[in-house]
Amino acid sequence: MIAKREDRLSVLDGLRGVAAFAILYLHYPLPESYTRHLPGGYLAVDLFFILSGFVIAKAYGERLEQGMPVARFALVRLIRLYPLYIAGTALAAALLYLSLLTSGELAQDSSKYLTTLGFSVLFLPTPS
Repeated sequence: MIAKREDRLSVLDGLRGVAAFAILYLHYPLPESYTRHLPGGYLAVDLFFILSGFVIAKAYGERLEQGMPVARFALVRLIRLYPLYIAGTALAAALLYLSLLTSGELAQDSSKYLTTLGFSVLFLPTPS
């Protein structure tokens, strides 16, 4: 049986999910006694973005060809991504706050962390 086009897109989405979990695994702080068993795992970022390009082209390509303005495309993508991005940023900020609070380092670096949070909310990298 031949897979439908939608099924092939589901496979790409699934592969993107695997790449995303590989990225999380590589960034998760593990104790020294643990060994990471993911050779070449750094390539998961590249794989994720390449597959994302295919998925986004499939999802929006026809609408963009039919005249969907780029500003509208950007707004649709922002509406889709921003709530989860803000939730993730808020969770990371809360965990960092709890970590700094328990270690007693909060007062020393609070301006640096607030600056980073401000830039993060705007999808911008923190200037060095």
